[in-house]
Amino acid sequence: MLAILLQYYLGLKLQLFPIADWQGFSYTILPTLALAAAPLAESARFMRTEMVDVLNSDYIELAKSKGLSKFGIIYHHALRNSLIPLITIVGPLAVNIMTGSMVVEIFLNSRNW
Repeated sequence: MLAILLQYYLGLKLQLFPIADWQGFSYTILPTLALAAAPLAESARFMRTEMVDVLNSDYIELAKSKGLSKFGIIYHHALRNSLIPLITIVGPLAVNIMTGSMVVEIFLNSRNW
């Protein structure tokens, strides 16, 4: 559905991108946007949830009490530990991207529009 909406608004209405064929780099932008939107949103939501959980941990409170900077706490402690569970969803996301690429190519590569 997103591929069709992107093709209609960004390709036909605003004429920012070509909507069909395959002749250069500009033809890859719409399929890339259509394929990346859902996994990016899912990863961001998952990452936010994990960061909230990690930032409420005891060792983060200890780092704050030691006087570490906010950047140091987030980068060195929270971000590293919140990325570990994100690895578990990389496999299913890759499968979704592979499956979705077939559907997106059907809509964005047709010349009958």
